[in-house]
Amino acid sequence: AFFGVSMFVQETKLDLKARLDWLGFGMLSIAIAALQMFLDRGEQLNWFSSAEIVVEALVCASAFYIFIVHTFT
Repeated sequence: AFFGVSMFVQETKLDLKARLDWLGFGMLSIAIAALQMFLDRGEQLNWFSSAEIVVEALVCASAFYIFIVHTFT
């Protein structure tokens, strides 16, 4: 297997111009953080009876929506 790979697989060139999509990264990070807080604190605060949980759910949904829209455009 090593011999076949070394013979037929070409070395890839490093693309120094590749950039990180900061908006997508930020929105995904915010969505995951809000989801984690929503799930961790939801039971303690009686789920949607708490304003904090509602805000966390809205932040998670909004950030994930922006991430998806930004990713596909």
